[in-house]
Amino acid sequence: MLFFLFAGALSLHAAAPIKKVILITPHVDAIRSEFGRGFAEWHLRKYGEKAEADFRQVGGTSDALRFVLSEFAEKPGGIGIDCFWGGGEEPFLVLGDKRLLMRYDPPAEILSGIPESINGVEVYDPNHTWYGAALSSFGILENLRVQRLAGLPFVRQWEELARPELFGWVGVGDPRNSGTMNVMFEAFLQFYGWERGWQMLTQIGGKGIFIKELEDALAAERLKVEAFRKLIEITEREEGISILKKDEAKQLKSLGRTTPEK
Repeated sequence: MLFFLFAGALSLHAAAPIKKVILITPHVDAIRSEFGRGFAEWHLRKYGEKAEADFRQVGGTSDALRFVLSEFAEKPGGIGIDCFWGGGEEPFLVLGDKRLLMRYDPPAEILSGIPESINGVEVYDPNHTWYGAALSSFGILENLRVQRLAGLPFVRQWEELARPELFGWVGVGDPRNSGTMNVMFEAFLQFYGWERGWQMLTQIGGKGIFIKELEDALAAERLKVEAFRKLIEITEREEGISILKKDEAKQLKSLGRTTPEK
């Protein structure tokens, strides 16, 4: 299963500070740091000038979308934000319907190497108002030490998260607040079909703890060992565990990740 990190340019934005791009995003620090560093290096290499990405956060995807819409309602001439980054396709459909996105046409040599869709999922908007910024995967993060101590089963497939003995041990982000979780749930329905997909999501959700704030709360829940399997946006194992504090690094060896094939 694949999902995307999305980005789209907001129209009517106020002039941003020189050599700085202002983005509103629900992405966690690990993703912001990687993309911010990459952008700065690319800009210096291409233009010979320093530039930086200035990230603004107000919460999850739904929080960011509400903020942008409310700001435009009060200040239709510009809200001082250049780019809405992350959250899946849904917020960009809303912003596009309200004509709050600007068209951007990348150089032909770049766009020609990007497919319009993958497995039926659009990679970028046909009207060129938003683009998928990355391809990624998602999986199951497990606290191996807790599993051994509690005698809990190891999970290798999604449907195994619904096992009765895992009641109260499954943690999952809230799709009402997290665009990432919303995209992941949609991927379930597309892959398994409507009936089987909802059956599995209901069974897994019935065993788990819904975590509204995906970043800080997820780390806290993990450290408290209130849940050990997390359905989270993850591109590499290091990224998934990087939100732990430095003085808790000893916990890292206890974490394992599985990317189920089904």
